[in-house]
Amino acid sequence: MKKLLIVITAFIILIVGCTFKDEEDPLRYKGCVVMRKSALFNGNEVKLKLTHSLRESFGCDYMWIAMPSWEFDRLNVGDTIK
Repeated sequence: MKKLLIVITAFIILIVGCTFKDEEDPLRYKGCVVMRKSALFNGNEVKLKLTHSLRESFGCDYMWIAMPSWEFDRLNVGDTIK
């Protein structure tokens, strides 16, 4: 019984820890274009097309970032972060 309780507790901690992302400041990504928005159970996320300099530093063309809801509501698809 004790082992089962430990396994269930570890599973719950794993699920909770993996579903929440740290929110980031969108102003860190100035010049990037909003490609897609997603408001799911794990937060508000935006898919960005990165600028050339950010592409070189991150090694990818697109990136999903989590952000606070007030910032999420201000951005629309096609907007450039200024």
